Amino acid sequence: MVIDHHPRFKKSKDFLSWYDNVTKWEDEVDYNDYRHATTPLQNWYLEMKDVVPPLNGQFAPANDKLGTGEFPEADYSIAKDAIYVALSYEKVEEVKEIAFNLAKKYKLAFFDISGSNELANPDGTYFDVSSQQAYYEDYSEQCLREFRHRNSITSRVAMVLLVLMMVCFIFRESWGMYVGVPTLVVFILFAIWSNKWIKRTNDDVLETFKQQTAPPKVNSDDDVAPLLADVLWNFRLGQFENQMNFFLALKKYNEEVTGKPFDYPIHNTIECIGAESDFILFEDGTEEAEKYKGRIVHFNADNHHAFTGIEILYKLNNELYPLLQDSDSIYFEGINCYQLMESKQTICQVLLGN
Repeated sequence: MVIDHHPRFKKSKDFLSWYDNVTKWEDEVDYNDYRHATTPLQNWYLEMKDVVPPLNGQFAPANDKLGTGEFPEADYSIAKDAIYVALSYEKVEEVKEIAFNLAKKYKLAFFDISGSNELANPDGTYFDVSSQQAYYEDYSEQCLREFRHRNSITSRVAMVLLVLMMVCFIFRESWGMYVGVPTLVVFILFAIWSNKWIKRTNDDVLETFKQQTAPPKVNSDDDVAPLLADVLWNFRLGQFENQMNFFLALKKYNEEVTGKPFDYPIHNTIECIGAESDFILFEDGTEEAEKYKGRIVHFNADNHHAFTGIEILYKLNNELYPLLQDSDSIYFEGINCYQLMESKQTICQVLLGN
């Protein structure tokens, strides 16, 4: 994506909010027409199209030239102050370099959406868009609450010791000196300890802040073996009243397709999926997500501990069947689970094919 008016982004959340609004593509414009964009973006596009022709719009090549490999092809979505470019991975590095150099030429910001989390400004600086600015606010509030709590405890204890020392001073001729000296020693030791105790607040909260703002580390595809990958299923085969009926249909389907007895341990538990889990059925930005309003469902494991393979597939089937029964045949191909190292949260992808 190349972006005009980039200096207006002062915080990460400002950029992300703007980006989310732009990529909804809800403006009443022709996103294939470059003429409603700003002048620098028009100049960038008119030069870029000669290197990477658009698949749509007035500059699109003839149909017989598409898909020949003669030149890179891209889909351009042109907003007023940004141009979003989608292209195949075969030519991405070559095209990225050209697009980046042209962005510098016309003083535009460059955002490699599928690459780094940095917005490259034409003056050579970079703007990090990966960390949510809200974390700074959360950190400040958390730190302030902790300081108030510890200061409150410290001040109360210190007040009690000071009052005791004043009383000891008043009665110094009798018992005051015997109690006052130990009290003074306790007060000094308490002051030293409380100072360190309060100081640790900043260190503790700062460590939490670092953990929150660190980009999540996700296992690579090479480290992940899909769950239930050997189980075959077609989501157009209907809904089922209970898991037993579903299992019998699943067993029959697998044996008919493979010609072998179905012996997959489908009743085993899947520990990586929590006993109470939200499932986003359609990826944000897809036609299905728009049609079904994102369609987030909440499942509870029947045993309140962990889902079994048959249970999770049974519940997914009954949710997906009403939505996909009129689509092309939708096949189940497994579940990928990734653990985000910092938060220990597990993200699961249901793999579908058709």
